[in-house]
Amino acid sequence: MQKVPMAVTAFGEAQLDAKFVQNLQSLSYDVPNVQLEDVGTAPGYANFTIRGLGINSTIPSIDPTVGVFTDGIYLGINAGVVLDNFDLEGIEVLRGPQGLLFGRNVTGGAVVVRTTRPSFDFGAKAKLSIETGLKRP
Repeated sequence: MQKVPMAVTAFGEAQLDAKFVQNLQSLSYDVPNVQLEDVGTAPGYANFTIRGLGINSTIPSIDPTVGVFTDGIYLGINAGVVLDNFDLEGIEVLRGPQGLLFGRNVTGGAVVVRTTRPSFDFGAKAKLSIETGLKRP
């Protein structure tokens, strides 16, 4: 990314843990000119907008203008993009157009999600949270 001039916002594993990122919508306020929201009519459908370019539809035949890539695999429709994520290594938001690097359907930009690579070392990660139900004044 340092050799090619482009507008990129990148988050590493430590930053994502510090921000308590549960899904891509959690990053909407941390990336300028980007709205990572769901459609609202159906759960899990993305309504991603970068620099004003986005599609607000749950129809699978309509091509999105913001491409989402998970581990190098292009997610061709908006369904199943806004789900809870875990074990993330990093997320990059590239403001568009990114057609030269990623092909079609990235007029607005691209969201690149990298999950943690599997290893042969035995290990476990756990998180614990406690909810009291009490509201503080």
